[in-house]
Amino acid sequence: MRQQSGVRNSADRVAARRAVKGTGSYSEEGKGGYRVCCALDDEDIVDAVMGSIKLAVGDPAMEAVQSSVDGRILNIAKTPAHAELVGVCSKPVLGIVEFDSDRDEAGDAILFRDASPRSFIADLTTETAYAVDLAQVLVRRLEEAAGVSGDLRSAILIALHEGIANALLHGNLEIGSLSNAVDLDTIVEFLTEVEDRLSYDELAKRRIRIAAEWSDQRIAVCISDEGRGFDHRSVMQFRRDSRHSPRGVGLIDQLADRIEYDDFGRVLCIEFALNKGAA
Repeated sequence: MRQQSGVRNSADRVAARRAVKGTGSYSEEGKGGYRVCCALDDEDIVDAVMGSIKLAVGDPAMEAVQSSVDGRILNIAKTPAHAELVGVCSKPVLGIVEFDSDRDEAGDAILFRDASPRSFIADLTTETAYAVDLAQVLVRRLEEAAGVSGDLRSAILIALHEGIANALLHGNLEIGSLSNAVDLDTIVEFLTEVEDRLSYDELAKRRIRIAAEWSDQRIAVCISDEGRGFDHRSVMQFRRDSRHSPRGVGLIDQLADRIEYDDFGRVLCIEFALNKGAA
């Protein structure tokens, strides 16, 4: 297995991931948390968001909740848990960005510059995104905002699972693909390698960004990673020509109405048509 450079603290990493999978954990002062972007005219959004992340009077994160950048961003000093992210995304929020002591609010605010009620952005570390079901978080937002349901919901969920997994595992963590002939030992070895890669700060802190926008006619989602990129044209052609059951980009290609790569394979954009049966 190829060794990675960077700081390694396996015990802390495992503990952190367990906290994220559970009810979330409070960050130490100045260590970070996440920012939630809200619409300017949402008077009840603060109470709604705080309810979703189970904040109450006296909680350590309470003092870190503040309005800023024209009242659009809430800073929450708490490690996001999966259930909390899903809860927040059931509200009319425009985006969520995980932050730490190295990221300034003004820089993160740029991500929300073009935010609108018909868009959503999530920007998380690889470590956090691996621990939560990011595809389900986004689909929850699309359910509430765009009315996605039924077969279309299932197609979007599967495509996002595949695209996000590719970005996290093959992009940010630089792990090779599994062969088509997979046995239990191969799976165990693969999962062990994932945990090993996540123990390195250099890889665990790489970002994944999901940007979605929708109209009455379509839903478009772009997934960006910070990996080395890959020859996406060759991979796409191989998957389309393969006799094996489709997976990864091959499966996404079958489910989506349009698929396109950019930035040497580090950005995947997929599009789904709405109201296909409409006259």
